[in-house]
This record gives sequence, C-alpha cells and structure tokens, in this order.
Amino acid sequence: TDPDGHFLYVNEKACEISGLTPLEATGVGWNHSLHPDDYERVSEEWKASVAQNRAFRSEYRFLRPDDTEIWALGQATSHEGAGGQIEGFVGTITDISEQKRTEATLAEYARTRSGLHEIMVDPNMALDDKIQHILELGTEVFQLPLGIVCRIDEGSYTIDHVCGPADAPSPGTTFLVDETFCLQVLSANGPMAFHEASSDRRVRQHPCYKKFGLAAYIGSPLIIDGDHYGTLNFSSPTARDHPFGDGEYSLIQLFTQWIGTEISRQHTSEALRVSEERLKLALEGTEDGLWDLNLISGDIYTSPRAEKMFGYEPNGMKKTILAWQENIHPDDKDEAIEARVDHLRGKTSVYETEYRIKSKDGNVAWILDRGKVVEKSKSGKSMRAVGTFTDITARKRAEDALRDSEMRIRTLV
Repeated sequence: TDPDGHFLYVNEKACEISGLTPLEATGVGWNHSLHPDDYERVSEEWKASVAQNRAFRSEYRFLRPDDTEIWALGQATSHEGAGGQIEGFVGTITDISEQKRTEATLAEYARTRSGLHEIMVDPNMALDDKIQHILELGTEVFQLPLGIVCRIDEGSYTIDHVCGPADAPSPGTTFLVDETFCLQVLSANGPMAFHEASSDRRVRQHPCYKKFGLAAYIGSPLIIDGDHYGTLNFSSPTARDHPFGDGEYSLIQLFTQWIGTEISRQHTSEALRVSEERLKLALEGTEDGLWDLNLISGDIYTSPRAEKMFGYEPNGMKKTILAWQENIHPDDKDEAIEARVDHLRGKTSVYETEYRIKSKDGNVAWILDRGKVVEKSKSGKSMRAVGTFTDITARKRAEDALRDSEMRIRTLV
C-alpha cells in the first residue's frame, strides 16, 4: 500500500480469497468485498493502524459476488524508506475458513452434548419424546431437515421415529432395505456420510439416490442388546456446502449409543415388569409375599401381602433391610441373618430359613423366608436378591399341637 493505506498491488491468491479482480482491489476497493457485519470494524482497525503506524492484525469475512463467505486473517506492517519515512504497508491475507468451521463445530459439539445431557436426565420425559428431541437436535446440528430412527428386519426398513418436514414419511412406513443406505452403514460398522451426492459416482448409482434423490446424508448403526437393530440417519434433498467433520461423526455415534442404551433399558424394564406381574399373579394365588432386596443400597421392596404379614398397611413398612431385621424375634434373629449371609457368600444355592416375627400389632407369627441372588456384578459381587415370605403360623401351631398330643399319649402309656 502507499503511506495512506491505499492498496497498490495484490497478488492472484489475494484476489482468489477476496473474490475481487486486481483492479477492483486497488485503492480502497478491497474493503468493498468485506462482509457487511465486519465492514465498519475492520475499516476502523485498518485506519487506526495506518494513522498510528502500528502493525495490523484482524480476522474478518469476505463476501464474494456469489455470496460465498470466506474467513480471512489479515496482517500487515509498515516499511520505511532510506530516510526513515513510512513508504507504505506490506501484508498478507490467509484463508482461515476451515479453521473457523472447526471452531464452530467444536462449539456446536459442546452445545449439543449439553443439550443431549438435558434430554437424558429429564425424569418427566418419556423415551419416545426423548428420541424425538434428539432427532430435532440432530437436524439442527447436521443442517439436514430429515431425521429417522429405523428398524431393519428381514430385508425391510421400517421407520420407528421421524422428525422432518410435513411430507416426511410417518412412523410405521416400510421400504425395502436395498432402497436405503442402511446396508452400507451397517457394513461400515460405523458412521457413513456424504455431503454432495453429485460428486460421488457410487452414491449417484445407488437405488436410494435414484428413488429418493438424497443429496446429503449421515447415518450410524443402532445397536441394541449387542445386535444390529437399524440405523439413526439424517438426510437432505439438497447438498451441504462442506463435508462432515470429525465432530459430527462423533456426535451421531453419541446419539446412537444413547438411543440404543435407552431402548435396551426399556426392553429390560418391560421384560422385568411382565415377569414381576406374572410372579405377582402366582403369589396372589399362593398367599405368599414378595421381597426384592438391593444388596448395594440395602433397600428392600416388599409387596402389600408381605407387609400385611408384618402387620403393616401397604407402603407402611420401612423399605430397608434393617427394618426387616428389627421385626425378627430376638431368639431367631442371629440364625436368620446367618442363613442370609451364608447364601450371599455362596455357601448355599438358595436362602431358606424359618423364624418368628413380632408384627406391628404385637402378634407373633412364623415366617418361612426363601430367596436367591438373581444379579451379580462382573466381578461376581452379589447385587440383588429376590424371594418370598410364607406365613407358616398355622403349620407351626399344628406341629406344636401334635407334639403336645404325642407327649400326653406317652405320659398315659
């Protein structure tokens, strides 16, 4: 530049970055290509550097004639003539668009993780609603309008959840899996993506592209209980302006891991609920009470029938192992506890003992207590035990009466 900061020369690369011709960039013409949101700030910074004879350094955007935004780092320093006077400035501009996209992706990654965490920990949100929120979050993050969770079974692709425009396929819609990109995603055993189908011959030849015209796509395998269930995928009929980055690949993996874990947990909970319902029905027929002991926390669930045996109304009994022990007759407590400890240490295949309890109303009853450890940690530590209480008071009284009768008979003989 000259001493006043007017451009005298720009090379070919500078013109490529700014989108200006050499003639357009000379004088003060270079700032005509600045993004409107950056124009005033950068112009003032440049004027201040020229006036104060100090180095110039600034990050800003050029807005090219085709409306493409290019981030640039501009740097310049003054140079002096033989007499020490300022003859002008020499500088460079560097295209930092990729760096800015990376920074934006990292910021978006952090924001998305925070948003995902808020969805995950919401105790009042049903699983279907959580998945819907994740799909909405994904369409924003990946800049693709259609998000789908699909199930693949015997050559069929069935939509379980969807987020998209009004004309998007609804849940329950089924396609041939060969007409989708899911087989490629499952074969890759990880994320697969393309941002511009027209530039990839293999994508253009795929039946999914020919039938649905998807120009941009990212998908990842959805694994539930160790098996391939389907995919989580996002797509658009229009291309993205830049490829998917590492942060986006990590995000879709994070989404699928969480969805897979939660669906698996729901399946387990549902199976447990059905199992417990069956057990409840069976116990109602036998008049037994159910207990379920968390061996880590010491909390115990007791069914209404079990609580009734101890003289309590439903939910009236403290839900701790210590509360159970407090109800055992003092003369039987040590033996009952020892039987339970022996089973937890693996000395017995099942836990079974008889003891007396003193119920809340002061009555003494005999209980047959049976159970078994049903869950252990990977290290082999007992974590959960389930069992039943059976009221055997009538049987014990009959046994006592029989013994008394036998003693009277022996006395008479």
